[in-house]
Amino acid sequence: MHASVDVHLEITIQEPKTVTLGTLAQSITDLAIKEHLIEEIVTSADAQLTEAYCGEKYEHGNGEKRYQRGGTTTRTATTTAGEHEFTLHQVEDTTEGSYFRPVEDAITFDGKKHYQEDVSMDAVELATKMSYRDAETEGERFTAMPSPSTINRRVIEYGEHLQEFNREHVEDRESTCVQADGTKSHSQEDDQRYNNITVAMADDGDGELLAVSVDKPWEETAADLDERDAVAEDATIVSDADQELANAFIVQDRTHQLDLVHLVRTTAYKLWEDEELSLELRELAVESLEHVIYPLAYAVEWYRETDDRADSWLRERIDETVETLEQMATNLDSIECSIAAEYIQECSNRAVTFARLALEDVHVPWTSNRVERLMGEISKRCKHKWMRWTSRGQEAILRLLLTRYTSEEHYEQFRAEITHQADQSYISTEVRVDSARGKF
Repeated sequence: MHASVDVHLEITIQEPKTVTLGTLAQSITDLAIKEHLIEEIVTSADAQLTEAYCGEKYEHGNGEKRYQRGGTTTRTATTTAGEHEFTLHQVEDTTEGSYFRPVEDAITFDGKKHYQEDVSMDAVELATKMSYRDAETEGERFTAMPSPSTINRRVIEYGEHLQEFNREHVEDRESTCVQADGTKSHSQEDDQRYNNITVAMADDGDGELLAVSVDKPWEETAADLDERDAVAEDATIVSDADQELANAFIVQDRTHQLDLVHLVRTTAYKLWEDEELSLELRELAVESLEHVIYPLAYAVEWYRETDDRADSWLRERIDETVETLEQMATNLDSIECSIAAEYIQECSNRAVTFARLALEDVHVPWTSNRVERLMGEISKRCKHKWMRWTSRGQEAILRLLLTRYTSEEHYEQFRAEITHQADQSYISTEVRVDSARGKF
C-alpha cells in the first residue's frame, strides 16, 4: 500500500506585527495537520485496497467478480494525532457470504475501541502520576483524552497484561537477595476499610520488581515466586519484623535480615506499649540499642573494604553484638518491659545476618531502603485521604507505576508491545518541503 498526500500551507504575519516562536508553533498545532493527514492516508489506503478487490468503480464486468462493493460505514477513532472520522468501504465475499473492510489488510483499529493504543497508553502513564480526572485534564492540553472512567478501564487492562509480561520476565531469575514490605491504603471495597499492599523486589542486579499484590496473603505471593524460581533457595530476605512475611519467605536454606532502622523504631514503640518507662528513659534505652547495632554495620563496611581481612575479629564482633542484645532483653524484662524484651530477644540473631554473610563474601544490605522508596512512590500516588481503591484497580496501577520506577528498560519493552512499536519498521516515509527562501 502506498499513499501520497499533497499539502499546501500558507502563513501570513501582519506587518509590522511580530510574534513569538511559541505562538507560531501553537498556531500550526491548532491547524490539526496531523489529524487531517491521518484521515487522508487512511482514505487513500481504503480506496486502493477496495479497488484491488473489486476493480475500479463502475468498471465493466465487476458484477461477475467474487468480491463486491458492499457500501460504506463510518468509523471514528482518536489517536495522539487527534480525533478522526473515516468513511470506509465494506466488501462482500460472495463465496463465503461475509463482509470485511479491505483497509484492514494494511491498517487495523484497536478492536471496537474508540481510543487507540497510542493515546490510551499516554493516558495510562499520566494516571500513574495523578488522579484519573487530572490525567484527562492535563492530557487534553496536548491531544484528545479518554474520560476518567475509560482511563480506569485501560489501567486495569494494561496492568493485568503487564502482570503476565512480568511473570515471564522474572521466570528462573533466582534472586539471591529480596527486599519486601507492605503498606495500607483506603479501600473502596464494600467489606473492608483498608487495602493491604505487598511488594517484593530483587536487591541484586538492577533491583527489578518481582511482585506487587493487593489483598493477597504473603504466603500466596511467596508461593507464586517459588513456582517460577524467581527467588533462589538460599536467598536472603531483607524486611521489617512482619511475621507473616518471614514465615512465607524464610523456608529451606533462606535467611532473614531485619532492617536495623525498623529494629530501633519498633523497639521504641514496644517500650511505649510496656508503659513502664518515662519518655526520657525510653530514649536512653533506644540510644543504647543504636550504640550496639550501628557500630557493627560500620565494622562490616570496614571489613569489606580492607585487604587484610580478619575473619576472627568480625566473628567476635558479631557474637558480642548478639550477646549484648540478649542481655538488653534480659534487663528490660527484669523491669517489667516484657513486650520490648521479647521483641529484642526474637530479633537478636536476625539483626546480624548481613554481618555473618559478609564472612562468606556475600553482600546483603542492613536496611530495606530500596523497597522503602517504592513505598514512598505508592504513598505519593495512592494514599491521599480522599482516595479510595478497589483491589483490582489498585493492583493494576501499582504494577504499572512500580515496574516503570524499578526498571525503565523493561517497562519500555512492555510499552512497545502495547503500542505495536515494532510495526513502525514496516513503514517508510518521505517528506519534501518546497519553499522560497525568505518568503512564506
